Amino acid sequence: TFTLSQGGTPIAASVSYTDTAAILTPDSPFEAGVTLTATVTTGVTDLAGNALEADYVWSFTTNPAPDTTPPVVLSTDPDNGATGVAIDSPIRAVFSEVIDISTLTPATFTVTQGGMPVLGFVGYTGVTATFVPTENLLPGIPCTATITTDVKDLAGNALAAEFTWTFGTGTPPEVLFTNPANGAFGVAVDRQIDVIFTVPMDPTTIDDLSFTVRHGAV
Repeated sequence: TFTLSQGGTPIAASVSYTDTAAILTPDSPFEAGVTLTATVTTGVTDLAGNALEADYVWSFTTNPAPDTTPPVVLSTDPDNGATGVAIDSPIRAVFSEVIDISTLTPATFTVTQGGMPVLGFVGYTGVTATFVPTENLLPGIPCTATITTDVKDLAGNALAAEFTWTFGTGTPPEVLFTNPANGAFGVAVDRQIDVIFTVPMDPTTIDDLSFTVRHGAV
């Protein structure tokens, strides 16, 4: 008259009664994260023989299994081994799950360049941690980013191993030569002025404010 089931399957248990309380004790612990249904039938009566008017049924769910899976880094930006990375680029790591933000600091997410620490601050949104240098990275020098095992998920699981990746910054563009050359004499009065760069440039940044010509001091 007092039963417990999981998905329609009865659960072995014993029933006792004290004062006005009926107690069902399962023979073994419940599974984690499952829904159970308890039923008290109309076969239950009081001392005068009065039965319940209807079966009494209720359900509940057990605690989920504890999270014991450590987080992992799924991807990074820049990628491991990337070259030509912009010197003002933030460094990002995407995790497999939500991270305890208190464990993400400039001490647990570090960047070095040429073996020297890079100063910066760490931000976190969604499952992405971002290291933002306080100053631009140096051009043409290898960088190493490291996330230590002090970084943990919300259940307290730490990274199983320190995660490290490397990338290289790009070299700033330079003016390779000009035509006319610096100090040239006898230049035609209708001569166009050319500047040749070492790398392709963003044309939207080249205009009459960034490329100017003066006649004397004017």
